[in-house]
Amino acid sequence: LREKMIEAQRKLEQRAREEADAQRQPKDPQDGSGSGQQSKVSPKDSQQINLTDPDSALMRKSRRDSYEQAYNAQAVVDADGSQLVLATDVIRTPSDANQLEPALEQVPECGGPVQRMLADGGYVNADAIERVGQKVDLYVAIASEDNSYRRYDYRPAKKRPVKKVTDPRLVAMREKVSSEDGKRIYGKRASTVE
Repeated sequence: LREKMIEAQRKLEQRAREEADAQRQPKDPQDGSGSGQQSKVSPKDSQQINLTDPDSALMRKSRRDSYEQAYNAQAVVDADGSQLVLATDVIRTPSDANQLEPALEQVPECGGPVQRMLADGGYVNADAIERVGQKVDLYVAIASEDNSYRRYDYRPAKKRPVKKVTDPRLVAMREKVSSEDGKRIYGKRASTVE
């Protein structure tokens, strides 16, 4: 058991170094600050690792759900007829917000160019929506009030204020999805991916 704990600590430290390297700005070689020496990086106290499945992560579906050791599976499906699974991925983070671009990139070229993409509210990321929207006809659900329910809670739903969307890119996407054409096109998700 001691060896497993030492190995887990080593992996956590390695992960912390990789995250620090990813966040570190490239140093200017002429100012002397990039001397090549690495400072010791320690993992945060909150970081954890599973001894039997170190590739998984502790995550939960929403604030109302409990934490579970899990993976987040991604799937790209042809919604215009064949319902063929075009791409899959498994990630270690519970959020889908940064997965629009990787999903588009994973679709093989042999299937032809992607013309339209549909994504649920978990993929809301204004910057990614803007970039992907320049490449394909994109429909992303912006409204989250449709998912404000509690499983196994039979009390009447509470009236909660609707979160105001102010980013013009998200406002435009919300209007696009809620239009008559948008509802018809976005409605295909219910019979394909879901």
